[in-house]
This record gives sequence, C-alpha cells and structure tokens, in this order.
Amino acid sequence: MNRVWSRGILPAVFAAAMIGAALWRCGGDLRSGLGLSGAKEPMAQTRLSVWVADWDYKLGAADWASLSGSPESVQLFGAYFDERDKLLFRDDFFKLLEAVQRPGLPAGGKAGYERYLTIVNDIVKGDATSLLKDSGLVSRLAASESSRKAHIAAVVAAAKQYGMDGIELDYERVAQADWPNVVRLFGELHRALAAEWLKLRIVLEPGAPVERLELPEGPEYVMMAYNLYGTHSGPGPKTDLAYIGKLAKRLEHVPGAPVLAFATGGFDWDAAGKATALMETDAIRLAQAAGVQPQRDEASGSLYFTYTDWQGAEHTVWYADAATLQGWIDAAKQRGVTRAAIWRMGGLSKASLDYLGSL
Repeated sequence: MNRVWSRGILPAVFAAAMIGAALWRCGGDLRSGLGLSGAKEPMAQTRLSVWVADWDYKLGAADWASLSGSPESVQLFGAYFDERDKLLFRDDFFKLLEAVQRPGLPAGGKAGYERYLTIVNDIVKGDATSLLKDSGLVSRLAASESSRKAHIAAVVAAAKQYGMDGIELDYERVAQADWPNVVRLFGELHRALAAEWLKLRIVLEPGAPVERLELPEGPEYVMMAYNLYGTHSGPGPKTDLAYIGKLAKRLEHVPGAPVLAFATGGFDWDAAGKATALMETDAIRLAQAAGVQPQRDEASGSLYFTYTDWQGAEHTVWYADAATLQGWIDAAKQRGVTRAAIWRMGGLSKASLDYLGSL
C-alpha cells in the first residue's frame, strides 16, 4: 500500500463534490463509455472489502461507517515493526481499533463484517523515521524455520489480543531469492491461524511472480491493481482497463477466489514532476477552486485536469471518482474477478460512498 505520513487538505469550496456526483449519475453504467462490452447476463455481485489506515483513522472510520452496504471485511492497517524486528503498534492504531468496533455499530450496523489486522513491512525507528517496505526485514522474518516460528507466534498472539478475525500480510518488495521462504511462511502462518479459527489474507504486488510460485491453498490472495502511475512516474491514472485485464489473467495462477485491490484518490504532479497524493475530495475542491472542468480518460475511466498555482507553475491532476471505481470493478468482473478491495477509506465523495455501499 502507499503510505502517506502527512496530509494537507487543499482549501476550496466543498460544493465541488457535485462534479463527481453529476458525472457518475450521467454516466450510469459506464461499461460502454469505458470500452467494456455489455454483458448479456447480469454480472455476479461484487464482494467488497475495505482498508482503514491508522494515520487517517478519523476520516477512514467515518467513510467506512457511512457505507450503506456491508463490506465483508475491514482491514485495519496499523501494525509495523521496530528496529528489533518486533511488531509495533502506534497510538493511532488503538484509536482506529476503537473507531471500528463491533458493539454499537455505526450506520445501522454491519453485523456480518470481519476485521483483519494488516501487518506491513515498515520499520519505525526510535527517532520516528521509517524504512518503508523493507525487503531485508521480510528476508529475516522468513529466513529459517525458527525465525518463521517466532514471527508466527507473535502474529497469532496479536490477532487474538486485539479480537481480530484474521491477519493480512502486506509484505512488499520481496527479494526474488526470498520467495521460497516467504511461501513457506504463508503456509505455516495459515495453518497456525486456522488452528485458532482465524483467517489469513496475503497482499501481492503486481510484480509478484505468481506464475512460478506454488502458493498454498487456504489464504485469500489480494493483488494490488494500482501504482501504474504515481510518485515513480509522470502523470497518469492509478490503473487502466488494460492493466486490470492483465492482472486478472495473472490471477488465474493464484489459488482460491482472489481479490483485485483498487486505489481511491489520485496525485497532483507539479512542473518538476513531483507527485503529491490527493484524496478524491481534495481533487474535487482543487478543480473547483481553479475553475476547471475535469475530463475523463477513456482508457482508464479516471478524471484529469491541469491548473496553474499561485506562483504561476502548471500542475496536472489525475484521480478516481465513483464512475472510475465502477468501471474498474466492472472490468474485473467481466474478467472473472468478483472480489474487490478498496485502498482506502477516507476523503471519498458521497457519490463514491454511495456506489461502494450499493455493492
């Protein structure tokens, strides 16, 4: 997942949220507009899961609570590691845990949902700086039977301590040489969790070599269908229809009923090519403040616009709205992937929440 350690809200008029809502309403079923053939029979219903991140737990929990539907699970993104390779929970995790409670459920109650603890291979140092997606950490955790056993014991204990239904591993930038041991970790952790009636989800990056891995049966596998464009590139959408089709094809090598994960929000690229993450509502307000009408990209369904900042520098913004999410999810369904995960709750427009709540 993409970590955003700080976030600034761009000032403007909130009524601009109607831009995305109007486009969604007039778009209706966007399959034809996005180049997707109309299905002869109704497509299978999407099974939805969502993430809420500890660093943005207030907005994330509010968005989650406002969904009219009932996602099958919510992933609490908030477990890291210290410099001794031990699990670490920041103060915001406990606030997130309280915000996504079973008793007194908000918005009419989501009695059927499950809670997963997401563990990411970020190392938080004593000086509060972090090593993000540290491949060396994954290598050490999975290196031997004894290291895996110790890590598994800590993971199972955390799931039980915090009342989770399961664990999600989001271990990224895995070194190619470490995959055999990481696959062993997946299988051993699944068996240990199953013995406690707990479940396991595993997040895979788009570049994970799933064609040659013998992934164990049992865990639920989630492939990230984003990062096509972002901080590593010039302007463009987080994903497009061709990329979704490619990833759906690769998921045929993954056991079970895999999930495609889609990212909300977008990025603002300045004239120097530096990208800053934006929530959907940030992008809507920025377009309104700049007096520009976003255009829709046919290849991805994403919205984009340019504007000039107060210093006279030109910026390019790409982001997803409700119609974008519908197009992505429908594209996945037409390719046989009927389970979708949304990274992440927080800063979504009412139109996007209404759409997700309808699934």
